[in-house]
Amino acid sequence: MRKTSLLAAIVLAMPLASHASTMSLSSTATGPSVFTAAAAGTIAGLVPNGSLIRVGTLIGGTTSAFFVEFGTSTVKNAGAGASAKASKVTGSVLNASEADDTQFNGLPVYVWIYNSATVSASADQAIFKSTFVFPVNDTGGVGDAATPTATSFTAGIVSIVGFTDGAFNPTGDNATGSVTGGQFVLGTAVPEMSTSLLLISCLGFVGFRRRR
Repeated sequence: MRKTSLLAAIVLAMPLASHASTMSLSSTATGPSVFTAAAAGTIAGLVPNGSLIRVGTLIGGTTSAFFVEFGTSTVKNAGAGASAKASKVTGSVLNASEADDTQFNGLPVYVWIYNSATVSASADQAIFKSTFVFPVNDTGGVGDAATPTATSFTAGIVSIVGFTDGAFNPTGDNATGSVTGGQFVLGTAVPEMSTSLLLISCLGFVGFRRRR
């Protein structure tokens, strides 16, 4: 009896296990693909698998400076076998910190997508807002999961300093044979002012030489 009571006391004294929220990005093989942009309104090509996806929300503002990361995933295949297609926004994202999860409760889900595996190596990027919100985290693990679909990221685009705005084209060709799959189109880097002025100066000099 004493052993049973002692075991019960130990169990009661143990802290409750944390149940961190899980975000499951969901896409089908014919869902939207991620593209880089050649110029405004045009696409250059598919973003390679393995490119970074940061999942999070905006806290305290409406620009990229207020982005708070929840967790990360990568651009990858969706579908199975021969029907699998590349460059999709999919995968499970987990934030292991229970205490950290609470700041995301009920806020919109955003994905910050890059065209490379690291931020520093990426030349193109964009932030897309979903119509889904983060679940309200519960220590018992009830209702801690949400599954934003790739087609839900149509609620808005967040501007990133130094880059053109990305775009979500819901009816664009997704390079899988379906013209209704859609496109995540990343923004491109904007040339620095000094670079632009140098280019303009060079063009002006060339024009002056030709007139002479």
